[in-house]
Parts: sequence; C-alpha cells; structure tokens
Amino acid sequence: MLEVKTVGAIFVLLCAINMLNYIDRGIIPGSPLQFEGFISSVLHANSNADNATSATTTPHTGVSAWLGLLVSAFIAGYSVFSIAFGYWAIYYRPFVLIAAGLVVWVVAMFLCGLADAVQSLNLLLIGRILSGVGESSFQAIAPSFIDDHAPPAKRTLWLGVFYCGITVGTASGYFYSAMFATSVLRWPWAFYSEGLLMVPLVLMCVFCIPKRFNLPGGHLMRDEPKPRKSIVVEESVTRPTSFESDSSNPAATPAQDGLIHSTLSFIEPRLTSSTPAVAGPSSDRDTKSLLVTPRVSLHVEIWEILKSPLFMLVAMGSAAYVF
Repeated sequence: MLEVKTVGAIFVLLCAINMLNYIDRGIIPGSPLQFEGFISSVLHANSNADNATSATTTPHTGVSAWLGLLVSAFIAGYSVFSIAFGYWAIYYRPFVLIAAGLVVWVVAMFLCGLADAVQSLNLLLIGRILSGVGESSFQAIAPSFIDDHAPPAKRTLWLGVFYCGITVGTASGYFYSAMFATSVLRWPWAFYSEGLLMVPLVLMCVFCIPKRFNLPGGHLMRDEPKPRKSIVVEESVTRPTSFESDSSNPAATPAQDGLIHSTLSFIEPRLTSSTPAVAGPSSDRDTKSLLVTPRVSLHVEIWEILKSPLFMLVAMGSAAYVF
C-alpha cells in the first residue's frame, strides 16, 4: 500500500485540502449575480405557489438576506463541530477524523450542486451548513499536527505557508466560481468538481498515513507504554501532603520551595488519585494509572466553551463579517 512516508509530503497533502476548503468559501460570493438569480427564481416560484398576489414583491425582498445567509451558513456547523473534533482528536486518530469530516464535506458539495436541479434553497442551505461541519474536522486538527511534526527550524514557515491558503484559496475561489458560473456547466459544477477533487485526498488520509503520524492527541496519557515520553513519579518529585523546608538538604532555599509549590500545583489536577504516589520508583502499572486523565463528556466541554464570551465574539464576528 502506498504510504505518505515523510512529514513534508503530509504537509503538502494538508495544504491541498486547505486550499479546497477555502476555494469553496469563495464560490457563492464569487458569483453573486448567478446566485441572486437562482434565489429570486426559487422565491418567485414559491410565492406563486403560496399566493399569486404577492409574486411581484416577495421574490425581491428576501434575495439579499438569503445570499448573506448562504455565504455565512457554514459558521453554524463550523463553530460547534470544531469544538467536537478538537475533543475527539484527544482520543481518536486525527487523520481518521479528518477523513470522516471530509466525507461530510464531499456530501455537502453534492447537495449544494443538486439544489439547482431541484430548485431548493433549503437544500443549498443544508449543504452550506454541512460544509462547515466537514471543514471543522480539518481546521481543528491540521494546524496542531503541523506544529507538532514540522522541523523546529521551519515550523513557523510551514504554518505561514499553510495559512496562506486562507487568502490564496478564497481569492482563487472567486475566480473558480466565476469560471463555472459563466460557462455552460453553470455554478452547480463548481461544487461537483471540488467534491470530486477532494475524494482522492480523503482516501489518502484513510489509507496512506503511517501510524506513527496518526496517533491520538492524548496518546501520551493512554495505557500504551511510552518509556521515553512517560512521566515517572520518583522520590524527588513525590507529592507531599504538606510543604515544609527540606532541612536534610542544606542547598534547599525558599525560592526552590516556591518553585516546588507552583510546579506541583500545576501537575496535581492532571493526575488521577486512582493510584497513590509513593516514594521510590513506580511500576509501569502505577505510572500508567497516574497518566490517565479523567475523560470529560463532550457536551460538558462544548457548554463550557460556548459560555466563553471570547469564543462567541469570534464566532459571531466571523459570521457578521461574511454575512
């Protein structure tokens, strides 16, 4: 089986996926006249079916609102599921999650294209929301993967190149959209084409990523033995019940005591109490039980983040910017 064996090759794969994500964001704003015509025709047909007398007014009043809604609808799926995929990445393989999200994204592209055939604004809206769901899996995982695996000397360069996809991809999306919208294929094929282009990239995420690059984000805290990376509780860092100056060590100073206080206060919440820390070398079983962090329910995590004013400000601001 073909494997993407180097970090550089995986980075190119991630950049290609990122470009397609942002090209998709530029499709609707890149062809406003064509989408306004589609919205107007659907609203006109619906108003004729409901009430013939309102046919002259209703189609024009909601066109701008629908256009803004379709452009920004992906935020609804993106903002919630980016939290979910960030949570799942702790426990599941990241490229499997990316592939799962991109499958949803591909389905969303075909739903958006089919909206023209069935003359349905609701189907197009659902497709745009699902595109945000699919994109969130990638955007929640890819930057942290690059930060973890890029060569230290080139890490910032790689992240800069990756984030160039935001502007370059969106700008390319405008041109890409106009090219299809003004051709005989029309705008539905802008969605169909990028969905087809994404399929081989999804397959690469599933079948071509080596296991060493496809470990869960929390794999250091799982039961798998990781001798070189595990934290072993030794006598020198035994957690005391009370902090007193070490009279047996003449080199101990109040500053060092303060450092121990602050360090242990940071470590303590991350250790479970299922196995007590004892002096002396710990067994593998004791070490692994200390490394396991209690799993918090997804809905609890989502609720805590949604309560954050900063998160809501960023999410609503992004939606307002593109609306």
